[in-house]
Amino acid sequence: MSSSSPLLLLLLAVTMASAYYFIAPPTTPVEIVKHHMKYVVEAGDAENATTFLQLIEFINPAKTNVTLAMAVFSSYEYYPITAEFFNHGHVYTRVDMKKPEREMYMYFMLRPTTSSPSGWTIYNVT
Repeated sequence: MSSSSPLLLLLLAVTMASAYYFIAPPTTPVEIVKHHMKYVVEAGDAENATTFLQLIEFINPAKTNVTLAMAVFSSYEYYPITAEFFNHGHVYTRVDMKKPEREMYMYFMLRPTTSSPSGWTIYNVT
């Protein structure tokens, strides 16, 4: 065995662990919410209304200015405070929303979907 073999094995192990981290879907409710809100902010920043509406299903484009909604949602940082599974795999969460001049919180309900890039959609907000 050459002296570089242990180094190659270590490199391979680190690469595989990193790949698993990026490929493995989030499994806890808090991870799901963090992952989903990252997609919401990215869609808002990119002004991608199609993706944004897949991620936040409760917004009705016939009644809501989607461009304004994207600007508002992408202007905050999101911190899930509580999150739990309910109703056969849906997620109920309280999310603190922060930006330098304002802080607030909202309650979101998410459900799994195949039409959203995150695999989830927000279907209710209180």
